[in-house]
Amino acid sequence: MSYAKYESYKDSGVDWLGKIPSDWDLQPAFKYIKENKTKNTGLLENTVLSLSYGKIIIKPEEKLTGLVPESFETYQIVEPNDIIIRCTDLQNDKVSLRTGLVENRGIITSAYLGLKVFQNYNSKFLHYYLHSLDITKAIYKFGTGLRQNLSFLDFKRLPLVDISLDLQQKIANFLDQKTAQIDQAIALKQQQIEKLGEYKQIVIQNAVTKGLNPNAKMKNSGVEWIGDIPEHWEVKKLKFLGKCIIGLTYSPNDISDKENGTLVLRSSNLKNGHFYYSEDANVYVQTKIPNKLILKKDDILICSRNGSRDLIGKCAIATEKDIGNSFGAFTTVFRSELNPYLYFIFNSGIFKMLAGSFLTSTINQLTTGNLNTMQMPIPPNKERQEIISYLTDFNEKIANAIKSYQTQIHRLKEYKNILINQAVTGKIKI
Repeated sequence: MSYAKYESYKDSGVDWLGKIPSDWDLQPAFKYIKENKTKNTGLLENTVLSLSYGKIIIKPEEKLTGLVPESFETYQIVEPNDIIIRCTDLQNDKVSLRTGLVENRGIITSAYLGLKVFQNYNSKFLHYYLHSLDITKAIYKFGTGLRQNLSFLDFKRLPLVDISLDLQQKIANFLDQKTAQIDQAIALKQQQIEKLGEYKQIVIQNAVTKGLNPNAKMKNSGVEWIGDIPEHWEVKKLKFLGKCIIGLTYSPNDISDKENGTLVLRSSNLKNGHFYYSEDANVYVQTKIPNKLILKKDDILICSRNGSRDLIGKCAIATEKDIGNSFGAFTTVFRSELNPYLYFIFNSGIFKMLAGSFLTSTINQLTTGNLNTMQMPIPPNKERQEIISYLTDFNEKIANAIKSYQTQIHRLKEYKNILINQAVTGKIKI
């Protein structure tokens, strides 16, 4: 969609701002903002807020654990229309969104910079303006030298566009409407991805428990989660089908660099049924690793212990490129000649269905004992190979459909970011 331009433009004199409409001016930010210095002395407020994905949200009480202060008196009190900026760790984190607009009165860590916006400037417009600097990464140009943190000194002289409050409001209203429409389109595509995921699990479960022949005679498997199976199939415990191997235990002193160590795969290396490699997730160790703890082709690596019980059971099957890596203590490998057939069973939702039998309130853990006693529906070899071929082809089609939606979502997000940037800098006329 194309939008009108202003009649003429001029050089703003700011590299990250570029040209602005000829009748727009720039003013230092201290004319419109001041630093928030209102501390929660005396615990006047107890609504704890958090900056999450560019939004200021109320933090649920059940999540007020871990790294929390001894007293919330050190937090700052914020009001609706205040702006919060996370100014720390700029060198190491260039991915997170760093700005947010406050919508609820509450308290937030004083490690964040709080900005009070004067009445002669529109808070929502300023929020979009700063968000634009955030998403275009212009915010990383502020400050000087080797500093990793920013402060109010870096923002007080930030060039802000000097336009009428009426135009600021119009631009903010326009962006509210357009970004809401884009977010709705993104949400609908995300729902389609979730539905494809649910459909995938249904098809997999039917294939590994009922087979591909709809006319096959059935019998009761005797196992609740399996239900009826073709009468010529068997049901066997995993301990008779392969071997569970608990991952490597290592100490911080064993951690090495990529050149001198062996990659140890962990839960963070498992995503959507595949191995995921990145510098953030990868850990290398220099200790001598037993041969049984080295991945072999068709090994199934399972997340067997995690702080989040929803992650227990996520798994991936090793391909040629994964051979030779090791795996960590909070994961378990199931090694079997029946792989990759068992991999499809593990991805049929079995771990979620059986979660109550191996997860407790004190620990989220899938032990080798739990795994070994799980019962699996096993067809004859020829039929098993047919199911593997069918599900491999089916999974590829689902993966391609999901990838298409993900591409569309990425493009919508890009369009949203461009639209915000162009509106607040005058590249398009509102």
